[in-house]
Amino acid sequence: MWSWHRQVKDSVSQKTIGLMRMQFWKTAVEEVFRDEPPSQPVSTELWRAVRKHHLTKRWLLRIITEREKDLDDRAYRNLQELETYSENTQSSLVYLLLECLGESHQSSLVYLLLECLGESHLSSLVYLLLECLGESHLSSLVYLLLECLGESHLSSLVYLLLECLGESHQSSLVYLLLECLGESHLSSLVYLLLECLGLRNVHADHAASHIGKAQGIVTCLRATPYHSSRRKVYLPMDVCMLHGASQEDFIRGSREQKVRDVVYDIASQAHVHLQHARSFSSNVPTAANVAFLQTVVLEDYLQRVRRADFDVFHPSLKNRNPLVPFQLYLRSWKKTY
Repeated sequence: MWSWHRQVKDSVSQKTIGLMRMQFWKTAVEEVFRDEPPSQPVSTELWRAVRKHHLTKRWLLRIITEREKDLDDRAYRNLQELETYSENTQSSLVYLLLECLGESHQSSLVYLLLECLGESHLSSLVYLLLECLGESHLSSLVYLLLECLGESHLSSLVYLLLECLGESHQSSLVYLLLECLGESHLSSLVYLLLECLGLRNVHADHAASHIGKAQGIVTCLRATPYHSSRRKVYLPMDVCMLHGASQEDFIRGSREQKVRDVVYDIASQAHVHLQHARSFSSNVPTAANVAFLQTVVLEDYLQRVRRADFDVFHPSLKNRNPLVPFQLYLRSWKKTY
């Protein structure tokens, strides 16, 4: 399904046809979760995976919806928009992999409680969750409530948490909310996989979030020569404007310094996300490492583009690194990413 979605944009001549195909998959996902999968091989295998691993429907629909938006065929306005796209596609896929590996949870319970009780009972729900989870799970709780309620309820949430926790936790709460808002602004659903009922996978979720962003940014860079050959440029416009590089520069395959500066800034952002993800490695469950092995490929490309002095059109970037399979095996053997 993932591979099929990636090909829709390039295989259709009209956006309407692409939207029809995306709607087919939205309907298929809904039917899969009703145990009525369409008579189609991919849908059948997806149904089996959902039944076996209890996959979250939201992640599948999130991928389809974001791919649907991408049919507009325009450049990203800024780097944050590219990160959002990466988060909603690449990170969602990583979250599904985590669920297949046994990192699933019951955070949907919060949504269910909010639906049953109504937002007027938010204070009771906060008290209940704090009582059940304990203050040691405050971080997970804040992420989860922000995700379920949305930032429009931020003020109410702050008041409630201060009331529940007491003023002695005020400074910790402020730092925590700042951290949560920085992430949730880029991704609407990134923390749905937080374990809030006993198991704590906060670090695995943080790592998945940053790996997804890094993967999306690197994919955008790697595809630049291909897109340029078709007279299309999807690199963030704000970074291009900052260095005075036009879309025509990329379409012509220019190797001027201003083009290299754009690539440097974008690649640096991917590197930051990659390093941030790896900073959690000592706290990430061992079972989750196999879902993060794509970091080997990401690091390999970033190193090669650096050796090419950030010339994204350098011929060496078209060649595969024969050592990547060995590096993947080594990381897998060491149980690291």
